[in-house]
Amino acid sequence: MAKAKCKTRSSRAGLQFPVGRIHRLLRKGNYSKRVGAGAPVYLAAAIEYLAAEVLELAGNAARGNKKTRIIPHHWQLAIRNDEELNKLLSGVTIAQGGVLSNIQAVVRREMNISTDASTLSQRIVQRSLIHVCTKMQMAVASIDYKKLLGLYRSIDYKKILGLYRSIDYKKLLGLYRSIDYKKLLGLYRSIDYKKQ
Repeated sequence: MAKAKCKTRSSRAGLQFPVGRIHRLLRKGNYSKRVGAGAPVYLAAAIEYLAAEVLELAGNAARGNKKTRIIPHHWQLAIRNDEELNKLLSGVTIAQGGVLSNIQAVVRREMNISTDASTLSQRIVQRSLIHVCTKMQMAVASIDYKKLLGLYRSIDYKKILGLYRSIDYKKLLGLYRSIDYKKLLGLYRSIDYKKQ
């Protein structure tokens, strides 16, 4: 007669987590005097569901960070970004988990203004430009254009043009040419600046 193949309680329940081991730990843990046959199956199923849920979220976090290996920071992101898991594991500290990036709403609004600016320096330049532009707009708004136009009209451009034309540039050029720069350079070199 052929021997029947042993079937584990995990395979009977369609689980990956060990039902037999959980049953042994429940008996040895002194949680109660007696442990029913369905209790370890139920507990194994609950633990397996939670593990699968957290593993899926951590895998998504790793994929979101363009990584192929799940690290503790991905577990932290997965748990803290899920409302129910965060409530369940609120008292748990994940080693090497790091912290969640939390940008305040006020800062986020300011960052939305500068969507094109990717670096901090570009954002600073953009903010200062906005500040300068608003100051310039205020200055432009306060200008009395009629008065300014009157000033421009009162200028006698023909008189100014006549002054420029009356300058004898050849005489002026002759003055520049008559300067003995070597003698002038010698004077500068002969001055003892240390005595002064």
